[in-house]
Amino acid sequence: MKPEIIIAISIGTVAMFGVMAFCRRWYKSISLIKLLIAAPLLTASGTVGAYLLFFVENGEFGGISFYGSLFLIPVLFIPVSLLLRTKFGELTDLCAPSVALMLAINKINCIRTNCCKGMVIGEDSNGNEIRFPSQIVELVAALAIMAILIYFMSKEKFRKEMYPAFLVIYGVVRFGLNLLRETSPFVWILPAGNFWSLVAIAAGILWIAVYRFVKKRKAKEL
Repeated sequence: MKPEIIIAISIGTVAMFGVMAFCRRWYKSISLIKLLIAAPLLTASGTVGAYLLFFVENGEFGGISFYGSLFLIPVLFIPVSLLLRTKFGELTDLCAPSVALMLAINKINCIRTNCCKGMVIGEDSNGNEIRFPSQIVELVAALAIMAILIYFMSKEKFRKEMYPAFLVIYGVVRFGLNLLRETSPFVWILPAGNFWSLVAIAAGILWIAVYRFVKKRKAKEL
């Protein structure tokens, strides 16, 4: 792994811990010590997931696909929540805005390496291509999603639904923005970003529906 990537991951882990610590005000049952353990595990899960999905999409390692992070993190945090003796829904709530921040940090690297390029939208006076600034727009969108999640996290009635809500919100935003990227088909006519966006939206809606059904059923039993 390149030194600049290691530095970015380290900075990202500290930043995500900061976001989790800030949001902990609504989850007092989760101690700062547990967050100190959870933050690097969150980074590791996200990094592994991103590399694995890139391999699935391309048949080789050498890049990252952010949706791999989104999908692998909640799966691996089932045993993490058991290890830390925390409620899975509360822990994934704290993870959601931190993962949005992880995305924003990844977009900084995209700007630096000029990957995830936007589609050509015109030419300047010298005949040079003008591209849609997809990396910058996605970075701003990720920070906006983080702020939205933190706001709704402060409302008690939405607790334990933040991660699936993140899947839905990011899925919708990414689906639209991916139409302005330079892409190629992955499944049928859908580019990978659009395909995984639909998967994320469906998974998030199903997660919320199941959680609310179980919650309602338990309330009736009391």
